[in-house]
Amino acid sequence: MERNDRGQLLSIGEMAEANRVSIATLIDEDMATWERGTIEVITDDSIRAGQTVLHPSEEGVCRVATVVDHDRYDAVIGGMLRRLHPENGSN
Repeated sequence: MERNDRGQLLSIGEMAEANRVSIATLIDEDMATWERGTIEVITDDSIRAGQTVLHPSEEGVCRVATVVDHDRYDAVIGGMLRRLHPENGSN
C-alpha cells in the first residue's frame, strides 16, 4: 500500500490522482516545477517503509515534480478524457 508523507495510507483515488499527474507531466513537462537530487527509500521504519524522500542537489540524477500547475493539469487531463470519451461532450 502507498502512504503519504505522514505515514497515512493513500486512498485508491489519491493513488489514481498521482498516476494521472505522472502521465500528464509526460505530455506537458512544463506543468510542473522540477527539482534534481537523490532519492532515499525508507526501509527502517515500519510506518514509513517504502516511502521516498528527495534530497535536493544540483548534481542529483533524479528529477522530481515538486509543484504542479493545476490549471494546465486540468486542461491536459480534460483533453485526454474528451478524446477517449467524445460521446460525453465536454464533461
